[in-house]
Amino acid sequence: MEKDINSGIQPHSNNQATVTGTLAKTFAMDHEIFGEKFYSSILETPRLSGTVDRIRIMVSEVLMGEGDVNAIKPGTCLKISGSFRSYTHMDEGGKHHLDLFLFADTMEQEKETTGRNGDNHIYLNGFLCKPPYFRIKKTSGRHITDLLLAVNRPYGKSDYIPVLAWGRLADLTAGCQVGDRIAVNGRIQSRTYQKKRADGTVETREVYEISGSRVIRENGRAMEEKEDA
Repeated sequence: MEKDINSGIQPHSNNQATVTGTLAKTFAMDHEIFGEKFYSSILETPRLSGTVDRIRIMVSEVLMGEGDVNAIKPGTCLKISGSFRSYTHMDEGGKHHLDLFLFADTMEQEKETTGRNGDNHIYLNGFLCKPPYFRIKKTSGRHITDLLLAVNRPYGKSDYIPVLAWGRLADLTAGCQVGDRIAVNGRIQSRTYQKKRADGTVETREVYEISGSRVIRENGRAMEEKEDA
């Protein structure tokens, strides 16, 4: 029987990601929809450079099987395929923030391989929904272009996903226009930054984005750049 899209079973042809990594912490109950429970955790996947990306994952109880959710221990190597989704929340100052997570369609346990570069790839096909922001990194002089794609779901919603283009690819994508249809191949990456609260305390936040290695505009012109390891 075909499952409802919200259960995380059906594939999403315009938003497909596969990540292999190590479970960083025990799954925790996140929310429930129509009696179906969803659990969240963090999957850590290494780059060749040694940097570790920490990707938030969301998994339905359907994929957990009949056992206790705590049976999947931190340190377990998992391969997760699904779609990269977004939602917004409001902070204490009334400002909206974009949160992203990998929503699992399938989840498999794998034998952990020490020192291995984790599988991490994503394909997106969406529409540019704000002007590209071109900048030059002060520390390295490398060119970067920030893109924000609206990627439609099959049932009337859209996910808003930030994409980074580097080097020559940044120069090429800086000329894209709002409304352009764009396809992206790349990897999911994480980074942290510090945010000062209204009371003067500092909060460390983790954000996620796509590091693009290939971009194709609607006119069929392909733009490519070797992605960071």
